[in-house]
Parts: sequence; structure tokens; C-alpha cells
Amino acid sequence: MSDNNTQPFTAESLLEKLDLIVRENDYLRDGLKAIGSLEEGQSETASALVSIVQARETTNQRIIALYARMYEDLRSPLANEDTRKMEQLRQAAELFKGASATSMGSIRRLAEKMLGLSADEDDD
Repeated sequence: MSDNNTQPFTAESLLEKLDLIVRENDYLRDGLKAIGSLEEGQSETASALVSIVQARETTNQRIIALYARMYEDLRSPLANEDTRKMEQLRQAAELFKGASATSMGSIRRLAEKMLGLSADEDDD
């Protein structure tokens, strides 16, 4: 599985990741199959397989809980507004590659105002 980690999370991408967790359960089927095929006297092997399956399920539960919190954050109006502003800033920064230091200072002050951060009122 190859994810492009530079892409921002969206509600849709989180739902896709959750769906992937639900569909990727081969480890569970394989673990249960392996336990079923063990012979008597292999209790240590059975215990190890059970531990592996339990650890994977615990990991999935934690990932799902994290994705649920991220989804809620994305669904909040404030997060959506901040995400929109950050995307606008990213696009603006692309337009100003190679701009002079003075221009970049002006852009920085505008960005700070746009994000509600304190910006110097004096013009250099």
C-alpha cells in the first residue's frame, strides 16, 4: 500500500481508510486457520497466534478511534474554514516563488491577518 503523505486528510480520505481497515482482514482469517490446523501440544504456538491477532485488532481499534477524532475535527466549521484558508495560502505561495523579500514580508503580514494571528502594523 503506497500512500502519498503530502496530501491533506479529508473526510472522504478518512472514510476510505476506515473502509480499508474493515476489508483488510486476511490476517484474522489466516490466524484462525493456523490455530485450527495446530496439533495437540502446540499450545505455545496457539497462544502466540492469538496474541498476534489480538494485537492487530487492538491496533485497528486505536487507528479507528484516531480517524474518528480526525473526522470530527474535519467536520467542524472552524476546521473547514482553517483548511480553506491554508489551501488559499498554499496556492498563493506557489504564485510568489522567487518574489523579493519585501513582497514576501507583505504576503506574510497578509497571511497572518487572514489567519487571525498578530501581525506588525508598521510597513517596512
